[in-house]
Amino acid sequence: MDLPQLARLALFAAVTSAGAAACAFDDGGVTGDDDDHAPDAAPDLDRDDDGVADVDDNCPDVANAGQQDEDGDGVGNACDNCPHVANADQANEGETVAGAAPDGAGDACDPAPADAGNDILLFEGFDEPDALDAWSTGAGVWAVSGGALRMTTPGLLTTAYLRTTQFEGVALATRVELLAVPPSGGPADTNRAFGALVAYTPDAGAGSGYLCLDYFNPTVASPSGTHNLIALRGSQPYQVEDVVSLGDNLEQGATYDLVHVLEAQDGDLRCQVTSTALPQPSSASGSDGAFDQGFVALRVQYVTAAFAYIVVFAVPPPG
Repeated sequence: MDLPQLARLALFAAVTSAGAAACAFDDGGVTGDDDDHAPDAAPDLDRDDDGVADVDDNCPDVANAGQQDEDGDGVGNACDNCPHVANADQANEGETVAGAAPDGAGDACDPAPADAGNDILLFEGFDEPDALDAWSTGAGVWAVSGGALRMTTPGLLTTAYLRTTQFEGVALATRVELLAVPPSGGPADTNRAFGALVAYTPDAGAGSGYLCLDYFNPTVASPSGTHNLIALRGSQPYQVEDVVSLGDNLEQGATYDLVHVLEAQDGDLRCQVTSTALPQPSSASGSDGAFDQGFVALRVQYVTAAFAYIVVFAVPPPG
């Protein structure tokens, strides 16, 4: 072997020896020396820091540790543009098609899907018992349980109103299940009803504001159910703006959806009820102008009921 070849072998041996000193081998593979760096940190898997990993979070960009999802569409209440109506696609194109700016209410629940400005001002799904703390309640036992605001004392006319905020120009939506509709106790025992109020003030008597009420009289031949729009004036006589037939009586165990709208600028009113227990939706409308703002409220008359949610949308002035 010539001298240059021996030199090359010596150099190879030196390099190999240095490499072996820098690396150690074990069952897990190669481990570096003190100059090696720790692996890169794992990416953030909880963007909103609510304790629910993004992969499982139904609102990954809005903190909602409870993951409440009223309509069961996979989008949490905290970020759903229709928290009470299933719309997994979150479609909100009505305003754009009409040449208006999109608002915060999805097409599936927007009270005026082609008009701008119907943002959701309030959504309450009654998921926590302390939700009742924001409400003032009248006679009877009101409680939040089982994901609903419940009034469980029959034989009373009673109202619960959200005392924390007054609204001007709103659409209110709610869903109510009639838990019990007691039979009549005699000819004078005629009221069986539930409803919702806008521009409400707890004045004398039944209060002031606008009442969307569904009613039937168990002492007369069926069907006696009516859908009513009423202007209440405290201790003064109320005024019936409109009344239409429900086509049936109210039914124990049935669920009813109400939408009640006040356009404060011109005093126009309308309310609608839909239910699988009714042959068709019923709508009533009118115009009063006496009240342009107040509380939102829920009412029952001589039935027991559970309100699953309440949603309040803004109804801006036209133009």
